[in-house]
Amino acid sequence: MEKMRALSKAQFTQSGFDTSGYHFITEPGTFTAYLDLKVWGKCCLECFFTFADGRKIIASTFPEADYLGLADIPIGTECVLIFEQTVRSKRTYLRKAEAVL
Repeated sequence: MEKMRALSKAQFTQSGFDTSGYHFITEPGTFTAYLDLKVWGKCCLECFFTFADGRKIIASTFPEADYLGLADIPIGTECVLIFEQTVRSKRTYLRKAEAVL
């Protein structure tokens, strides 16, 4: 039996996972956070993280970047996340993710 990499949208809906405290990050930087949940989106992998200070964020990754390796990282894993701001749109995106071993 193949290990599930992330929940489907239907599984996510049935899970009852509370996303009300999660927001997209607005500041660039390097952060340590725990991976709470992964959900397959229409064209991305949506990842939910909790920082050590209690902040909760959502980060989207895309297939052309092989989902930054997050599809294969187990839920509950501590990760180092690097967020960068784009020059044009000034939006902040997840650019690198690594599991802390």
